[in-house]
Amino acid sequence: MMRGIFRSLLVLLGLAALAAGLWAYLDYRGRGPAWSCDSEDARREIDAGLEADRKYYHQEAVAHFERALEISPDCAMARLMVALNAPWGSERRKELLESLEAVDPDTLTARESFLVRYFLARLHGRDEEWKAILAAYLKEHPEDPYALSQKCETLWSGESSQEVEACYEHLLQLNPNWLVAQNRLGYLAMSYGQFAKAEDRFRTYRYAAPDQANPHDSLGELFVLTGRYDEAQAELEAALQVRPDFCASYEHLIVLELDQGEPEAARPYLERAERQEACRSVSKLGCEIDELSMYLKQDWPQLAERWGGPCHTETSPSPWLPHLAALMTGNLELARTIEATVEAQVQAAGAKGSKGVPPRDLLLLEGLRHLAEGEPEKAAAALRRADEGLLYRDLSIGRFKLYDRLVLAEALRRQGRDQEAERLVAEVASVNPRFAETYRSGELYLPSPR
Repeated sequence: MMRGIFRSLLVLLGLAALAAGLWAYLDYRGRGPAWSCDSEDARREIDAGLEADRKYYHQEAVAHFERALEISPDCAMARLMVALNAPWGSERRKELLESLEAVDPDTLTARESFLVRYFLARLHGRDEEWKAILAAYLKEHPEDPYALSQKCETLWSGESSQEVEACYEHLLQLNPNWLVAQNRLGYLAMSYGQFAKAEDRFRTYRYAAPDQANPHDSLGELFVLTGRYDEAQAELEAALQVRPDFCASYEHLIVLELDQGEPEAARPYLERAERQEACRSVSKLGCEIDELSMYLKQDWPQLAERWGGPCHTETSPSPWLPHLAALMTGNLELARTIEATVEAQVQAAGAKGSKGVPPRDLLLLEGLRHLAEGEPEKAAAALRRADEGLLYRDLSIGRFKLYDRLVLAEALRRQGRDQEAERLVAEVASVNPRFAETYRSGELYLPSPR
């Protein structure tokens, strides 16, 4: 699972890799406990939460952090961890962060002071400040994994793959138990299409942590992306054997069946997920199961009518299938309405500085509409822009890239550029043969000019 820690900004900031054992308990300078909580029980809860979080057991981690805060309300680290897990924009989050702003850094341990100041600066968008805090702390504590992990995460966002890889490998050399770094190395290789290398990284991760669910899930995610579906199913089931409430594995199993054109085979996984209280959010994939069934039956009118229903609210992902159905029925007005909604979501996300709906979703919809309008040159331009700089960073983005490239191949074919189109389809086949075969067989339904 690539998904970051907590369901909040920690995904981006990388507290995922918090170390076990001595690193989690002792202050970097060796002057006692790492956290300034008065209660030893509270410190133990924080350490237990960090250990659970390192395994991607998010709800368990949050429960430990909440108990730490209950035991020791003045503990800065407990307040920080609970705040980072609180819903974005909530009063509780706001109050906890405000209370941390008022804490005297001299009352905290060195590492705790660093983490509080660093995350407050990042959360409030004070870019120059957090960069300076990180650089200064690393200069004084060059081997502290808490700071090194932040450096690696910032490199992940903007530097070359070689620099990111070197950073995580250095982190692992210093702290072999910091296994999230091994996971990151696997996804880094996967991002750049180095799938054999990614597999080696994930297998090493699995070997080092055989009793954890995430190594199996990460390897399974790679196998789904590359069309090794039987192996993927085995790994994802292994993850659930370790941890029945490891929700990402249910999601990946559902996608596994959808990508093979078997929506009904995905329903049992959805039902299993819904029996786990922690995984109720997986229910949203029921919409994708229903809509793929309509797509396979080419029931375009019913699929187009899904727009505006409960599966497509303002916070939903890109409504690709209803948009495609609108084009297949010749309803360009509805297609443009959907695009306008997605464009507004893209702009709102940019204004808030959040991840939100990526512009590539809008570009794909525009490319499909241009195909329906008989303008394959415009379609190709939009689809190339969607693909530009897009890596195989995780299953969701990887699948998007594969689909976008197949639609681009069709746009090229309609321009008479058959050789270019075939080369692109061959590139897709080298990643996932199933995707390419769907296109070559005509089972990938795309709009034609009306």
